Amino acid sequence: MALANRLDPDTVGPALQRWLADHLDGDAAVTDVAVPHSSGMSCETVLFTAQQRRFVVRVAPADGVGLFPAYRLEDDAAVMRALAHTAVPAPRIVAVEADPAILGGRFLVMEHIEGRVPPDDPPYSLGGWVLDLSPEQQDRLIDNAVATIVEVSRTDWSGLRLPRVGIAAQVEYLDHLHTTGHRGTPHPTIAVGLAYLRANAPTGEALALCWGDARIGNMLFAEDLSVAGALDWELASIGSRELDVAYFLYALRLWSEGFGAPSPPGFPDRATILARFEELSGLAMQHLGYYECLAAVFGAIAMLRAGHLMIDAGLVPPDSTIWLTNPPSVLLAGYLDVPVPTGEVTGWAGHR
Repeated sequence: MALANRLDPDTVGPALQRWLADHLDGDAAVTDVAVPHSSGMSCETVLFTAQQRRFVVRVAPADGVGLFPAYRLEDDAAVMRALAHTAVPAPRIVAVEADPAILGGRFLVMEHIEGRVPPDDPPYSLGGWVLDLSPEQQDRLIDNAVATIVEVSRTDWSGLRLPRVGIAAQVEYLDHLHTTGHRGTPHPTIAVGLAYLRANAPTGEALALCWGDARIGNMLFAEDLSVAGALDWELASIGSRELDVAYFLYALRLWSEGFGAPSPPGFPDRATILARFEELSGLAMQHLGYYECLAAVFGAIAMLRAGHLMIDAGLVPPDSTIWLTNPPSVLLAGYLDVPVPTGEVTGWAGHR
């Protein structure tokens, strides 16, 4: 789990230096090791310098104990290598290490990309550099994000061997995430959502590479607000080109409405964003409502799993219902038009 990074820089630095001797030509001295306090809710992150270059390490938890049941770092690397031949600015991969003994978990090393990420905690809609931008700059940020997502869908995925291809596999994976994460108490709203997804799955969808977590919180923005880096590919799959569009729209709602805040004033409205997607992609959305529901089901499942992990870690009280009643589950109830789960609405913000 990486609700908070717990690696020790004094231990990680020497271990990385020994490892780099076999993976970089020349001097492999490691300096400026940094372990951010928090950097997402999945893998742990380490930053370091070698050969006057900055690198990032993502350390996966052991299978069965993280936010996701298993981590396929080789697939993440394969996707980023495929994107290296496109306009999508994914990090350049150095290597994948399968031996967990080196850093306490299998890990992926990639080159660092400079830029700013819209914050998750507190959400960018409540504070941070995104709100300091002018409305025109905020509009440009979203437009550049949309263009990046469209480029992902144009990627040649024929050489990728990802575990999920098509909508049936997507829904099966969500069911697996729920079953392995609810600890004996299925989430009632998620159960309704999964039933809806099974009963209403589109057919005949054209396939494309899907990011799976396409949101501005997984993008690094340069000073000119172009997308300098596209991050976090652990949910990549092959599916409908509408999936990432839907997830992007859902995430914008979650990180504003989900926290009782308006969108930044320069963010375009839903219709404008959708029109821009269709203009750039040449694709008319046919099943967007379905895929938005799929995104919302995933969001609620991820928060269910994270909520239990936060209780385990002592970040919230043992009797907290954060796994049940939280911003993603409330938003999912709205998509499905069913009652909101009972209990105080509690999110991840301020608890990590």
